[in-house]
Amino acid sequence: MSVVYDITEKITIRKASELPAEIIDIIAGETDRVRAYRKGRYYYDKLMIDTGKGWTEHTCREFPARKLRKMIVDSGDLTIFISCEYTWPSYIGDKGDPGFEICRCLDTCDDSVFVNLTFEFFNIADCSDDCGAVVQYGMKEDGTVLRGSSEYEEISEIPDAMWLNEPFTVLVSSVSFPEGRDPDAVNAAVRRLNATQYHPWENMDDFHDKDGEVFINQPKLETPEQRAEFFAALEEVRIATKGGLIFDKPEFYDGNTPNVRMLMLDMDKDTGAVRYYMTRPVD
Repeated sequence: MSVVYDITEKITIRKASELPAEIIDIIAGETDRVRAYRKGRYYYDKLMIDTGKGWTEHTCREFPARKLRKMIVDSGDLTIFISCEYTWPSYIGDKGDPGFEICRCLDTCDDSVFVNLTFEFFNIADCSDDCGAVVQYGMKEDGTVLRGSSEYEEISEIPDAMWLNEPFTVLVSSVSFPEGRDPDAVNAAVRRLNATQYHPWENMDDFHDKDGEVFINQPKLETPEQRAEFFAALEEVRIATKGGLIFDKPEFYDGNTPNVRMLMLDMDKDTGAVRYYMTRPVD
């Protein structure tokens, strides 16, 4: 059985000259680990590097380990961002798995490494029934060392990004409806909510039917206008169904900016108030 992984990772180095050579080697080898999967059925990679003058975009093929290592040593301070998709077990070689190999090294390294290194890593497998996870390695301003899953913190506004969700965001099902709902109002509200998706359903169930059901998978939340329409449509559905919808803290991951982060939404079904949470940054 093959598994398709989507990963993003961000490596922030502050003083390369003060990092152990083996740590630099592990980080520099990441592009080779990604490239080792390039002959798999599903594969892409993007490499972005910022040496203090802004992001430049490349591919992992353009930066084999020896070239990336030289850039790390020469630059001293830089940020590396990698986004890739690969099929396991199409791996060729013995370098380890992208992202996970760095985690294995940082799990046991000396805490002092994190004075000059931060590693943020998101991964999701296509066989997973959740939205993936973010793990972080680094040192907070108070000296606390982080090794493990990121925690959510409440935010007041959702940042602009392509927020991608698995497996679904909202479920509207006649089975969950209380008595007294208006099927016409439900149909109209669901059509509005459906239109907020990247790929709206062409055909949906009629909610005059007791078995009517629809999953809203990927709502567009990239811009303030898109988010406002999604939440307005969500509220219309909540009212039309008399709270009979499933909105169980859906999670999303950032699919198009050089950040490693996840978003979670929570709604009060009685009032319709929605609260936003995002994974806490390292510093």
